[in-house]
Amino acid sequence: MPIIFVLAILFFATLLFISNRLRADVVALMVLITLGVSGIITQQEAFSGFGSSSVITILAAFVITGAINQTGLGQRLGMLLLRLAGQNQRRLLVALTFAAGFLSFFMNNIAAAAVLMPVAMNAARQIKVSPTRILLPIAFATQLGGMSTLLTTSNVVVASILHDQGLPSFGLLSFLPAGGPIAVLGLILLVLLTPLLLPASSENAPSLTMEEARLPLTDLYNLKGVMGLAHLLPNSPLAGCTLGTSGLGQKHGIVVVAIAHSSGQIVRIPRADEELRPDDRLLFTPLLTELEMKELGLEAHPAEGWNDWLVGPRTRLVEVVVAPRSTLEGKTLRQIQFRSRFNMNVLAVWQNGSPIREELEDLPLHIGDALLLQGRGEPIRLLASGTDLIVLSEESHQPPRRSKELRAFVIIALTLVMAATNWLPVAEMLFLGGILLILTGCLSIEEAYTAIDWRSVVLVGGMLPMGLALTKTGAAEMIARFLSTSLGSFGSLALLAGFFWVSAILTQFIPGGSATPLVIVPIAITAAQEMGADPRLFAMAVALATSTSFLTPMAHPVNALVMGPGGYRARDYFRLGLPLVFLTFALTMLIVPALYSLGK
Repeated sequence: MPIIFVLAILFFATLLFISNRLRADVVALMVLITLGVSGIITQQEAFSGFGSSSVITILAAFVITGAINQTGLGQRLGMLLLRLAGQNQRRLLVALTFAAGFLSFFMNNIAAAAVLMPVAMNAARQIKVSPTRILLPIAFATQLGGMSTLLTTSNVVVASILHDQGLPSFGLLSFLPAGGPIAVLGLILLVLLTPLLLPASSENAPSLTMEEARLPLTDLYNLKGVMGLAHLLPNSPLAGCTLGTSGLGQKHGIVVVAIAHSSGQIVRIPRADEELRPDDRLLFTPLLTELEMKELGLEAHPAEGWNDWLVGPRTRLVEVVVAPRSTLEGKTLRQIQFRSRFNMNVLAVWQNGSPIREELEDLPLHIGDALLLQGRGEPIRLLASGTDLIVLSEESHQPPRRSKELRAFVIIALTLVMAATNWLPVAEMLFLGGILLILTGCLSIEEAYTAIDWRSVVLVGGMLPMGLALTKTGAAEMIARFLSTSLGSFGSLALLAGFFWVSAILTQFIPGGSATPLVIVPIAITAAQEMGADPRLFAMAVALATSTSFLTPMAHPVNALVMGPGGYRARDYFRLGLPLVFLTFALTMLIVPALYSLGK
């Protein structure tokens, strides 16, 4: 029976989303193929999601976000707010929280957080405040700000489903009357509750300081306990070998971070072709056993001043965080050949609240992990220009294109104004704005491709046919009638509350922000029609509920991004996030029914 088959696919897809056994975009493609092969929807319908207005809008929004990053518009705003905040901790929290909310009105939430994180870490270092007190509010603020605009992925998906079903849809500012008050009051609540509900500091949080604070970094990661300094004896089998042929890395798993030749020259981050000579001194990590030292012809040397060997005129320490959507996620340093790819040494990894300093080559990396790197200026700048790692040091970032800043501002402002006034449909207008940003040099076509989160695009395009299948087979109508029977007897408001909480609970365990509305909105629309209510009422409630991804670290990529640097536990998300969920629920139930007809 088609209805049972579709519901079975939906059930197993939801389990896969929650379990994280497969990537969300892979699950979406599996759903698409299964529905297409089964004949429940036609082949054209199966792939129609990739040509939908929601996918076009998401693509354009990522390109606009990329232009804001490349031209420095977001960075300029962050620095301006920091100047206004001064050295006061409360003013800093207010400035960063409201800046995150404001930026997320125009930018992708992840990008808004990535813009502000280096600024926030620098400010925290200057006024000696723990990152625990500022990073989670920034993450939550980006999600609150996203409630006010169509540019949030979940809101785009909801608007697209309404449009595809031939119903009145949402424009660029349709979410502002409800999302705006929620965002403003939510930001205020964040500022008030953060000092009460978050610890003043966390033993699980690395200091994430800037490169000049070298000694605190080495102390924090406790590198002294794993750094060895040895003298290369004249009869050593290593003498005359190059570092690459010595087998020190491949066989013994150590990283040689510096070599002091007998001539007095210190070579930091030595290349594979660097020759090892008798009487050289080697600084390496981790430590070797006495037997290994003897076999290699090495003699332990007093390690006083070892930390001075790590840095020099061109060499410095820098910390980075594994970014959401990073291609490094789940891979080991050995698999990605980190040393040869980035020409940098990984000295330690901060993971699950503590530093890991040994056997790093086979350690899988996860979103939010902090890496302590030894590198030179140019590799750090190249690394910062990519999307895999966020460099938490402002001067290491690639200089933005300030000459294009005004041009980008004008194009983005005109694009948003014209989209808000319906001069063209939102998807077409935003896409046109993105093309203009590329043509005018605000970002290159390669940077535009890099800025796009293709996982989100595939997830939305692949799951949109599920909504079509739910409607086409009558499954949406069956579920809606069940909910209407169960809750509808208490009135439309109770049914609306039911859809809100179902969506809010699912979004805590299904990451991505788009899978939940793709499943729930078609059912909510049918339920609204059954009750004689405006479908936009239920659709908006689901959209706002989907933005309440505050309660778990996995609910949103931004939550995972700040977990390691902030040293947070799962309970920190629940404690600070639960009041925000209840605030969103209360204001949704108060405001949204006043905007659209509630029906019976």
